[in-house]
Amino acid sequence: YAIQAQIIASGRLWLPAHAHSEFFDTFHVLVEPVYASMYFPGAAMVFAIGVLLGMPFWVTAVVIAAGCTAMLYRVIAEIVDNFAGLLAALWLVSLIWFRHLSTMLMSHSVLLLLGLTMFWAYLRWRRERRVRWCLVIGLVSGLAAVTRPADALCYAIPIGIAILLDLGRRHFAEHFRAGVVIVAGAVPFLLIQVIFNLGVSGKPFESPYRVYLDRDAPQLSFGFHEFDPSIAPKSQLPQKQIYHDAYNADLIRTHRPGNLFQTWLNLSTGRLRLILESTTPSLLLGPFLLLGFLTLTTRPRVALFMILPLYCLLYLFYAALLRHYTPAIAPATILIGVLGIHEWETIWPRARAAMATLAAVMTVGLCIIVLPEVNPHMADDPFPYPEMVDARENIPKNVERPALVFVKFTPLEGQNVHSEPVYNFDAARIDDNPIIYAHDLGPAKNGELLRYYAQLQPQRHVYHYDRITRLWAPGGTVVEELKRLKATLPTTTPAATTPAPTPAAPTPAAAPHPRALSTTAPAAL
Repeated sequence: YAIQAQIIASGRLWLPAHAHSEFFDTFHVLVEPVYASMYFPGAAMVFAIGVLLGMPFWVTAVVIAAGCTAMLYRVIAEIVDNFAGLLAALWLVSLIWFRHLSTMLMSHSVLLLLGLTMFWAYLRWRRERRVRWCLVIGLVSGLAAVTRPADALCYAIPIGIAILLDLGRRHFAEHFRAGVVIVAGAVPFLLIQVIFNLGVSGKPFESPYRVYLDRDAPQLSFGFHEFDPSIAPKSQLPQKQIYHDAYNADLIRTHRPGNLFQTWLNLSTGRLRLILESTTPSLLLGPFLLLGFLTLTTRPRVALFMILPLYCLLYLFYAALLRHYTPAIAPATILIGVLGIHEWETIWPRARAAMATLAAVMTVGLCIIVLPEVNPHMADDPFPYPEMVDARENIPKNVERPALVFVKFTPLEGQNVHSEPVYNFDAARIDDNPIIYAHDLGPAKNGELLRYYAQLQPQRHVYHYDRITRLWAPGGTVVEELKRLKATLPTTTPAATTPAPTPAAPTPAAAPHPRALSTTAPAAL
């Protein structure tokens, strides 16, 4: 998403492939036939605003998360009441996966903001019946459709049905006008997606997402696929081959129609339990959820809740449903939770005030005790990625810019297959990045990239980083590194009929001694 945001901020949806694209092949990025992200462009379009404003990526992400919290309050306050809106906002912030995404460049929080904005616009239209709100619904739904299409449908379908029911038996012209305005608002974003598709796949309805999956994650696309071990990623990058064997293969094997009951309803590992755990601060709030389900008494409440069953229905056809996907549907769970708290008050009418206080204190308490500010056992970022910390924190402190960093990958059993430091997202074009990260493909192959930069950017300083040892070694400028490489590589000479005198071999330049990364060293070596 960071790469895509930079490209979009430069006024493009994709860029030409790099002359040596094999050095920059990485996860979720297409390097051939063009250089582009695999993902739908909606989220990156939002992040590109932050790029144009010169804001760090994490600031844009936090602003989006704050918008999600505010919009959830507005929606719940209108369809329940203001106190329920406040509880809903606190509930959302208490979710570890929402906080986990709140400083990251991911599409899930963007979709959540767009979905809630779409629903808020529907509530405005329902109250005022003005066409402008239909236009807002169309614009927001169009952007959502090119952000996370399946998740966007979970919001758009209930809203569309609710609008039709609200219009009831009114004149056909009103139905037609509302539909036309909504579609008109969505069309510009859909056209952007079609242009993106054409630029990457050459087909208007084949997305880069599908191109990437077919190329580097075969059999993982929408639907059920019989696992065929002979079908491997086309990429020659060993990381992608290992990832497919270690992670994707198991997902494909288990994603079968006959396994759906176990996949979704298993009490310990099922997807419904995963959704419930990830969208509530504690399972102790389960009784409120059951009570709230019984109080879906208005059309807007039903429409917001329907996000959850639609999501479950669509994700029957996806091999993966991960915990960080779930914030997009958290409003449905939160809605029945706060409704259940209201219903709890009516169980014992004579003690209504006491019951209301008990429910509120319990909910607020459970939301607060899972926050890392008060609970040392909670962490918003539970995954250790040391090589990512090196690439984004430690290496920039230890290199002279502009730099070219060759990253060495050594396949070892038990490696974290979800970590990859070779990304270049400080600028749209790879060659414009102040620090370029490239795969170490061996001395002979590396020479090709060195020759390229010796002609284009001879001032770049070369470094070598080993992901296993986390040691780095400086190698001088690309010109100096190329001379050293030529001196150390064996040369081949044509056969001669008579022995030729052997010239004195040049003395190889001493390889720089590797050193550990310093976390405090200044930028200049």
